[in-house]
Amino acid sequence: MNLRTRIVLSLVGSAVLLAAPAVYGARALRELQGIAQTIRTRDAAGSLALGRLQAALGEAENAQRVQLALRDEDARSRADAAVVRVNLRLRDLAAAGYARETEPAVQQWSTLREALTVQQRYILAAELNRADSVQAQVVAPGFAAMDRLLEPIAQAIDRGGEESGRRAELVATRASTTALAALAFGLAAAVLLGVFLTRSLLGPIQELRGGMARVAGGDFDPSLQMPPDRPDEFGDLARSFGTMTTRLAELDRLKAEFMSVASHEIKTPLNVIKGYSSLLHDGIYGSVSDEQQKALASVIGQTDHLTRLVKRLLDISRLEAGSGGMDFRAIEFPHWVSELAAGFE
Repeated sequence: MNLRTRIVLSLVGSAVLLAAPAVYGARALRELQGIAQTIRTRDAAGSLALGRLQAALGEAENAQRVQLALRDEDARSRADAAVVRVNLRLRDLAAAGYARETEPAVQQWSTLREALTVQQRYILAAELNRADSVQAQVVAPGFAAMDRLLEPIAQAIDRGGEESGRRAELVATRASTTALAALAFGLAAAVLLGVFLTRSLLGPIQELRGGMARVAGGDFDPSLQMPPDRPDEFGDLARSFGTMTTRLAELDRLKAEFMSVASHEIKTPLNVIKGYSSLLHDGIYGSVSDEQQKALASVIGQTDHLTRLVKRLLDISRLEAGSGGMDFRAIEFPHWVSELAAGFE
């Protein structure tokens, strides 16, 4: 796996680990929104429908009593309209999601509505005794039974609201706990990925930096702990580094060889020049004037100076090869300055 792929996978992994709590939190939020919507629609609609049903039953009971007392067409019309409103409110309550709880009230209202029809027929026939009997035995107990049957519906609506509230609280608690745990896990995993990525990057970089420092110090055969057969960019750098140090070592060897050969080749003509100059200075080939002796002495001195320079070049090549040593000796500084000045005369 190359370095680019490793970095991309680490970044993608960190992003996924950090995004997981946000995704879970969004899902929990949607669930809470669904619960809130349920509370707003089902429970609120049920409470509203129940309140309207109670009001319609009260209106129907009052209209029935007015009809029994007045026994006119207007009272009968109001009673019929009140019965229709109760029918509608029962259907609204069942449609709000409480059909099972509303079923006993529907059955009771069906019985009561039949009794109201019979009572209305007695009123129209002017059979008031029978109408009063139906009122006392069926109608009044029927409205009281309806009031009692509405109480379980109200309790069911309250239970539904409490259950939705408990569910919302449970979802919120679970979501917060899970989100915090997922966030902590994601942060820890992201930190571990960051540490792994940092070590995989800084380790080879520090190793290459140390190798370059050793090469700059003259060590052209540094040992790297990073294998050159790594299948990533650092492996390419290690191979390039090895190639570079090999070539530098070869160049250093050629330089030392050149200095050694050149020094030996220069020493030979210098020795010849010094030898013949010494012979001329000593008068072996005939007498020379004082000016000539002075010039020959300068030639001999410069030859000795060049010989010393060549010897120093050889010493430097031996030192670079690790086979030489330093020899510190005291010199007479005035004499050295005089020799140096004589070389320019």
